[in-house]
Amino acid sequence: MEAMTAAVSDAELARAKAQLKSGLLMGLERPSSRAEAIAGQLFALGRVQSVAEIVEKLDAITAEAVKRFAGFSMAAPSIAAVGPVGRLESHATFAARFAPLKANAAE
Repeated sequence: MEAMTAAVSDAELARAKAQLKSGLLMGLERPSSRAEAIAGQLFALGRVQSVAEIVEKLDAITAEAVKRFAGFSMAAPSIAAVGPVGRLESHATFAARFAPLKANAAE
């Protein structure tokens, strides 16, 4: 993730898009995958997206958008836990492990 905050090549982005599209299209072949996708879309969006709409959105993703998202993800990681959360490390300790390597190297 940290590497993606600095640079994402056009080739990497094209491969990722192709992989996502092929996974989407292959998933349409299994009824359980289709049902899961429809349920997820209804839950998240309140409607079902067409395959063409999803592919259009995938095609619109830019390297700059990936870099921005990676930077956001690295700057503010989330933590969720199930179980004995009383022994869970603090969010600050957890988040520190995701700080840029340059900042950790200075310590």
